[in-house]
Amino acid sequence: MLNFEYEGFADVAAAELQATRARSLADDLDRLLSGKQPFAEQLAKAPLLERWSVVAARVPVLQGIAIGHPSELGTFAPMSTAPLVIAAEDRRWIRCWDGFWRLGRIEDGQDSVWSDPSVTIREWR
Repeated sequence: MLNFEYEGFADVAAAELQATRARSLADDLDRLLSGKQPFAEQLAKAPLLERWSVVAARVPVLQGIAIGHPSELGTFAPMSTAPLVIAAEDRRWIRCWDGFWRLGRIEDGQDSVWSDPSVTIREWR
């Protein structure tokens, strides 16, 4: 969350980062709305999430084992994604607030949560 004070944002750099992420997300949404798939380069650079599962939260996120994520946590680190915005029906990729993820194997027992839209909508609202 960004703090906005009378004089402006408390952390201008953080606000600029969120604006950049929002523009990137809008560009990706426009591309997908036009019927195009994510760029191959985008998915090639995207981290891989293995043994992932849906997390019941106020917003939809996935958690799993991150491979190739550019964070200080390192490779094969358990982590949660940023809020989920788009999910490919074939489960090959997702677009979160901050970027694309490639999806590996789903965690055991999660198939019904992913495939039943009434469950995901109810859980994520």
